[in-house]
Amino acid sequence: MKAARKDTLTTRQNLTDAAEKLFAEKGIDNVSLVDISRAAGQKNRCALQYHFGDKIGLINAVLDKHSKEIDHARGEMLDELIENGECSLRDAVCILVKPLAKRVELSEGGKAFLSINSQMMSSTQYADLRVQRVPLLPDTQRLSSIFKKKIKVNSPDEFHARMLIVDCMLFHSLSAYSSRAVNLEWEAFIETLIDSITAVVER
Repeated sequence: MKAARKDTLTTRQNLTDAAEKLFAEKGIDNVSLVDISRAAGQKNRCALQYHFGDKIGLINAVLDKHSKEIDHARGEMLDELIENGECSLRDAVCILVKPLAKRVELSEGGKAFLSINSQMMSSTQYADLRVQRVPLLPDTQRLSSIFKKKIKVNSPDEFHARMLIVDCMLFHSLSAYSSRAVNLEWEAFIETLIDSITAVVER
């Protein structure tokens, strides 16, 4: 396969970065493709459609900046834990939370990733897109399989309801902490979040 030209990669990166920033600051629904092209300094109005197709393609590209790295980190933690023995429910929650928290803490754009996910959760237009992306994250799917084995529920619907609550706790809690002053160290907050999620799923 022919390698992409450097200027093509740069254009794609600039558009993705501009979209990430604008989606987080103004809201996905309040940002047009023209706004993003302008913010990226792109004079060719067809460039965005060429690279991403449409707004959904662009949203996926923005999320991919972080989700694939997070998924890979979860896979490494899973492999290490399974190699060393049994994976407890709290272990599984740690694997869910810590790679995302680390991405937020260390990566430029991590807080924007939280904000965009939080928006999508409560959007009738974009909530399903997050669900559709799950097959693209194989290690997160592996982790979900562990949760299915560990969480005691009476029906699949109850399991999905429990995981929906976990998803909201994870992204909304981290997003809230990142956007306001909280008198608690980051590491302590993450441990509190892990304890809280574990309590929800093991009740």
